[in-house]
Amino acid sequence: MSELRERILKAIGEREPFTSLDLQVLSEEDMGDYVRQKISYLVTDRERVNAYLLLPKNLKGKRPAMVAIHQHAVWFSRGKLEPVGLDGDPDFFYGVDLVRRGYVVICPELMCFGERRYGKYFEPEYNRSCEFEKIVGQYLLADGRTMTGKYLYDNVAAVDVLCSLDCVDADCIGVMGHSTGGQSALWLAWYDRRIKACVSSCGFALVKDLREKNVGHNLAMCFPGMKEICDYDDLCREIAPRALCFTCGNFDPTFLMYSCRKIAGSVSEAYAAAGAADRFEAIFFEGWHWLKPAVKTRVYSFLERNL
Repeated sequence: MSELRERILKAIGEREPFTSLDLQVLSEEDMGDYVRQKISYLVTDRERVNAYLLLPKNLKGKRPAMVAIHQHAVWFSRGKLEPVGLDGDPDFFYGVDLVRRGYVVICPELMCFGERRYGKYFEPEYNRSCEFEKIVGQYLLADGRTMTGKYLYDNVAAVDVLCSLDCVDADCIGVMGHSTGGQSALWLAWYDRRIKACVSSCGFALVKDLREKNVGHNLAMCFPGMKEICDYDDLCREIAPRALCFTCGNFDPTFLMYSCRKIAGSVSEAYAAAGAADRFEAIFFEGWHWLKPAVKTRVYSFLERNL
């Protein structure tokens, strides 16, 4: 373990005790060209979560698989519903896109979203309120943990689910997400070497640059002591030589293009040094904080080349 990795893991907190998944299928629906299952599994010994599993029809042999992580967008009622096409913007139905391209896809739900809310926070008036997210983040810190770690370790459990399936090639697993989902995808690829390809859509910039411009973000963007430990370019470089693609729009107010270009420069050097220049791609486009068809075509091509 590198010294940097050790320092980061100490700062974000340990994974809570976890013994087994106890994977259960709650429902199954024929979607015509694929099957959508709602599943349940343990992310810790005391916490069970629901997710969607999308399966191509007529599965033969083992298939490549993807973790498709939803965005934030201050839409706490959506969560995992968006990548599977049950709510939200069709541009972000990438879980459906991926299963139609032949991948087995799991769409997990981040803490504080969808079914991972409690009590009054299920009420419609809280669908776009960050109040519950702040409460959870506060008490994670009190327990010596972080939202960064919570997102990460819960997504590791989603990889565990994929690896437990007979239809999945455990050597061909990738991750994709947009915005906070893209940020989470990067963290997962950094931590879990079972991830062979990562697509982070509008998911990060250098924290030091965001801080200078007073750009606020989700509670998992940073962790205590991060300023002295690392930034997002460090995470990207540690993923090499495994495949990494990230995108950034020139009008994105949340992840600044000049900052992302700095990351791309240093990361491309790291991939070249690792003999893996062809496994890194930074996509800069004209637009905002979005994932439009032209960009999706490029990231899906990247995944096909690397999984």
